[in-house]
Amino acid sequence: MSSPNELNHRVCTEAAHASVNVPVVTAEDTADAALRGLLGKRFDSASVLAVCRGGALVGLLTVERLPAASPQDRIRDVVDATPPVVRPGADQEHVAWQEVQHADPAWRSWTTPAGSPG
Repeated sequence: MSSPNELNHRVCTEAAHASVNVPVVTAEDTADAALRGLLGKRFDSASVLAVCRGGALVGLLTVERLPAASPQDRIRDVVDATPPVVRPGADQEHVAWQEVQHADPAWRSWTTPAGSPG
């Protein structure tokens, strides 16, 4: 079991690698609007679009899935609404197991702040 100091160090280290400069869409956006929203912008990572409602993360959409959608499809119809989520400080073997078990190979590990759903 980790001591509070060890856990705090791990969380701070993980937070240093986190970025909020990622594409964000809503479940009501169309695939066409989401694709157009990527053009002309730079992101720290654009492999996954965060699908949010009222500032809360409600799902993830891999960039590999987006072009396969029809332009008029709503994001809610193509989003992964139940991606694996791990908390900061999670055991790396547990995280790797979650990745292996998830059906979408493009999924990346996402962490949630302590105390938030997930």
